[in-house]
Amino acid sequence: MNVENAGDTLALSGTQTLDSTTDALRRLWAQLSRRRRRQFFGLLVLMSFGAIAEAATLGALLPFLAKITDPDSIGQSWIGRQLQGFGSASSSDSLLPLLSLFSVVVVIAGVVRILLSRATHAFVFSLGHEIAVRVYKRALYQPYSYHLSN
Repeated sequence: MNVENAGDTLALSGTQTLDSTTDALRRLWAQLSRRRRRQFFGLLVLMSFGAIAEAATLGALLPFLAKITDPDSIGQSWIGRQLQGFGSASSSDSLLPLLSLFSVVVVIAGVVRILLSRATHAFVFSLGHEIAVRVYKRALYQPYSYHLSN
């Protein structure tokens, strides 16, 4: 794909080729407004929270599965000792707190996933709109002779 840097905007031409994807991303980054850059970093933070929420879901699932497969083994783990501190001393009583913990973590992770999806879509659509407006404005403000020749 051939790209020429025309002023502060990207224009297609046959004179200069992109060296790599990194170069293309740098050029795109230079075109982003400050607002879009801030939104991008906010999205990165939200993605980090999403990754932590997914890891917490897996972390809450493992003790629950361990309790189902071997009810006596849960007392040897850190979570099992914490549950015994809350009064779930018998092995049959600790299934409900584990299920509750797992359910709460899954709901929180789901909410984070929904927020992340919504924020990602909003960012992508607003970025696409911003780029489309800039391209249209650039084409619209070309001299009349440019439109006659193209």
